Amino acid sequence: MTLPWIGPVDLSVSAKGKLANQTDVAVNGSVSSLEIVEESIHDISFEGRASRDSVTAVVSIADPNYRAEVKSEISFTQSLLVVSELWFHNFD
Repeated sequence: MTLPWIGPVDLSVSAKGKLANQTDVAVNGSVSSLEIVEESIHDISFEGRASRDSVTAVVSIADPNYRAEVKSEISFTQSLLVVSELWFHNFD
């Protein structure tokens, strides 16, 4: 897959679950490589889950030159709650 603003991307994705009134969907995937501003980043994995009550997502970059982990959770119960955590290592 090639996106004009990103460059070449090699990825795989799988999804499983139910939609409609009883929403419960899990998504998992990996990006073996992508190019941003002429820099290649490798070994990216992601997983997420959407239910009637919340959405969670985790993205991890295991590339030794661009290590990062991003976790986000949005809860729709009672009041809206958003929690995000970011860790970056070697992003210059």
